[in-house]
Amino acid sequence: MWYETYGRITRVNADGSSTTFAPVNGNTSSILGLDRQQPGLLWLQGSGGILRFDTADASSQVILTDWVPASALNAEGGLTFLTRETAGAEARSYLSTLR
Repeated sequence: MWYETYGRITRVNADGSSTTFAPVNGNTSSILGLDRQQPGLLWLQGSGGILRFDTADASSQVILTDWVPASALNAEGGLTFLTRETAGAEARSYLSTLR
């Protein structure tokens, strides 16, 4: 089990102990879920975009995005998400997929 608190993610281990990680590429704001094809890959939303967190070696990679109002894990692996940007009174949305 994984949970997020104060920009860090915590794994509850099989023995009941917990291990906390601070992704090096940014703070997390929510856990999106484990990849459906690569269960060692955890998708997160952070202050600067989407984070890919490798649970095996605790490495992380940030993918810079605008505001992400919605996302979904793909059955074939990866993450599809909607971003939204505004410029004055004009707003645009983009649909993107990461693998």
